[in-house]
Amino acid sequence: MIKCSICVNIGYDLVFSYGVVFPEASLPEIEKIYEIATKGSNDEKISAASILCGASVVRGWNIQQQAVMFITSLLSPPVPANYSGSDSHLISYAPFLNVLLVGISSVDCVQIFSLHGMVPLLAGALMALCEVFGSTAPNVSWTLPTGEEPTSHAVFSNAFTLLLRLWKFDHPPVEHHQECIASTLSGLVQGTTVHQIVDALLKMMFREIGRGSQSLTSTTSGSSSSSATGGDDILIRLKVPAWDILEGTPYVLDAALTACAHGRIAPRELPTGLKDLADFLPATLGTIFSYFSAEVTRAATGVDVPSLETEGSSPAMLPFPLAALVSLAITYKLDKTSEHFLSLIGPALNSLGGGCPWPCMPISALWAQKVKRWNDFLVFSASCTVFHHNSDAVVQLLRSCFTSTLGLSPSIICSNGGVGSLLGHGFGSHFSGGMAPVAPGIMYLRAHRQVRDIMFMNEEILSLLISSVRVIARSGLSREKMEKLQKK
Repeated sequence: MIKCSICVNIGYDLVFSYGVVFPEASLPEIEKIYEIATKGSNDEKISAASILCGASVVRGWNIQQQAVMFITSLLSPPVPANYSGSDSHLISYAPFLNVLLVGISSVDCVQIFSLHGMVPLLAGALMALCEVFGSTAPNVSWTLPTGEEPTSHAVFSNAFTLLLRLWKFDHPPVEHHQECIASTLSGLVQGTTVHQIVDALLKMMFREIGRGSQSLTSTTSGSSSSSATGGDDILIRLKVPAWDILEGTPYVLDAALTACAHGRIAPRELPTGLKDLADFLPATLGTIFSYFSAEVTRAATGVDVPSLETEGSSPAMLPFPLAALVSLAITYKLDKTSEHFLSLIGPALNSLGGGCPWPCMPISALWAQKVKRWNDFLVFSASCTVFHHNSDAVVQLLRSCFTSTLGLSPSIICSNGGVGSLLGHGFGSHFSGGMAPVAPGIMYLRAHRQVRDIMFMNEEILSLLISSVRVIARSGLSREKMEKLQKK
């Protein structure tokens, strides 16, 4: 039976906890929830969707596979028999679909869908949602039981960002960094719909800078008209489909970066503008990351970091796109409400930092060290980027993995050997004065994607394996340690 502390009776024989289903829930009970989600009233469907995306997926091991299949099916609802509208029938399901999308946006849920082989089916459902809601202007909003009022922009952004995470766009092949999902800039034609959207977005992002001066789009479009526009008028002009906004986003980023380079926007004002853009349409985060990655490969201009200047040396310098992205990232709080955006920001920051010259990421970590909530992540990311640039560091990491597993490491935390020494206990600030030591296996799992030469790494692993066998054969390990390794 399902145990619940907050119960909601939704007109059926079973009473379920809103948002919580414990692992002991049985398959018949999950099937009953699915029936409610397909045949109940609108409010009942939303409640059932919340329940289905709760512990049924994350902790309900005995019903997990069935739950992810049900959720994937619910993301593609059939056309009602009596439907006669000209728009897609999916529009009428918007509140229900949004609850499902938010419910499966956590890192754990995405991994679970992958483990059960549901990524292709999930991606297919998400592409259909992106096509429909990305082509719909946000003229209507819907009210959820929680009080939220999602629009077509919100539904599209939740579907689009989840699709990007399934695609793992933040980990392109090392030799193809210049491939990106941002549009190729071929010139912005004045007076077109795209130009109007770009102009409105820039005014929204940099309201304090406009002051009736020359338009920021003049750098790329040749336009010089920029009358002061009220905030309400800007929002009205931006009530356009999400796809249209994404089409204009690369031009917005190009104009903003160019304006910074020419001193028309202060570097500290750019992250604020980018945050306003991402808050308005979170789906633009994907384009921001992709565009900045492409800019780094094109040797973008840098920004000085005077606070890191040492006596007799020039200021440390970061590629401007990396500095902007780090500044944007640290504006986000590390909480549950931002989780599905953080799952994009973190990997993208790792990827972008790995593509920059050494030691850009360590400089970024020092630059942002006052933002305590991001300090651990940036320090750890910075330590991983060295493996992208230095093959000797890769060899040392692999050697540490072998010696810690065999118990040959002089380090106290790795001296016992086995999987525990290899993987440790993750990472974090568990000790006073900074981060806890990170086990070599954890470091390898996070850094191996950044290694340029895979064949070199494979050969080194084989060499270390042969060397380790020789050590064991020469009785380099005590009988007690050998028996311990055999048991593990």
